[in-house]
Amino acid sequence: MKCNFCGKDINGSKCSVCGARAPLPKENNNNSEPTLAKKAMNFSKSAVKHAASGFKSVDEKTQQNRMDICKKCEYYEEANNSCKKCGCFLQIKTSWASEACPEGKWAAEEMKSKGGIILPRVSSQVKTCGGCDGKKT
Repeated sequence: MKCNFCGKDINGSKCSVCGARAPLPKENNNNSEPTLAKKAMNFSKSAVKHAASGFKSVDEKTQQNRMDICKKCEYYEEANNSCKKCGCFLQIKTSWASEACPEGKWAAEEMKSKGGIILPRVSSQVKTCGGCDGKKT
């Protein structure tokens, strides 16, 4: 393995030339699922978004379209109908309007809760409720 900083060979966990630590292996690839803790965290976040949306679901056609996309994806796990990227069970994830594909292959439906907070689609754009004068904190 080569050092990211000086380009010299790294033996062990530290570069003998500049002292930089070896890069950690990537968290996930096509062949491995997230850890059980990561799956639980992902599901918890999804459940909170689903509750905030008023437990809204998509229609059957939208769910089927989402499932069709998932079944063609390199992260699809046919054995348990789940996603190897996020670890979610797709029968649930594809039915929740607040959910989106972690790879951006299908988006969440934009919705408003009773409090007027707009739940964002899959993007980095942040929308505010207006109660803070539109300031991002």
